[in-house]
Amino acid sequence: MATTLEELPAEPFARFVAHANATNEIFLMAAKAVAYVLCRLETEGTEGYKSAMAHFEGPLWWDAVATPDDVTDEAAFRRTLRELLTESWTLLKPLLAPHAPAQCALLDTPAPYAIIVGAFERRNCAVQVASPVEAYFLAVDAMPEGDAKDGVTKVTAPLLDALDAAYSTPCDGTGIFPMQATLNHSCEPNVTLLKEEGAEERDGRVVARLMRDVAAGEELCNAYVDISLPVRRRRRELREYGFECDCARCERELKAADEKKATKADGKRRLK
Repeated sequence: MATTLEELPAEPFARFVAHANATNEIFLMAAKAVAYVLCRLETEGTEGYKSAMAHFEGPLWWDAVATPDDVTDEAAFRRTLRELLTESWTLLKPLLAPHAPAQCALLDTPAPYAIIVGAFERRNCAVQVASPVEAYFLAVDAMPEGDAKDGVTKVTAPLLDALDAAYSTPCDGTGIFPMQATLNHSCEPNVTLLKEEGAEERDGRVVARLMRDVAAGEELCNAYVDISLPVRRRRRELREYGFECDCARCERELKAADEKKATKADGKRRLK
């Protein structure tokens, strides 16, 4: 696997893909997002560009990534991230520049690209898409009986036997969904992104469902982490999103934990 620019393939698109595969696959998704923004700019002008970029508002990628526990030099860690992103942008720019207006702000500096990559780091959502192989086999099965279907099944039957149950394996991926990305976190969420019907799991959508009745004007919030975790563990995991949770539940549980700790300390003093 290529690890330096000198080791990458000569063909521009292959160079970009190889670099992303060797460093961070988020760059592949971010490149599609950049192309989307350019399409909006081309068809809708400046307002379309602003509207498209609004979906990705947030910190630069090297600021959005949480510092791993084993990193001792945070400044060096973030410099490395910045260098990786700049390399990726340098490889992406010649692919998209021919399709962009002159002096396009999106390609002038790495900053807009860094914001888009940062959005994928902080706000992406796991999705599943139904296997196209399964869809094809179902379409064959639905064909009317006759010579045409017999001819197709002679080809597909051995393939289906070889694949066995794997023919229906869905495609797992990630995406950014503008509305979902606006939901703030709460350790007492009123919204869940969990789909209830099995068939819906593979349609490539994100579905937000209410967990309880909500009052008019009440903010809709979902949980970014496992809310069954203890309060300090939740808060530690939420730091990856750039904030420390101070929701009502966290405040209650922290207060209860402090009171319990104080009671234990008082008991030890009395035993002495």
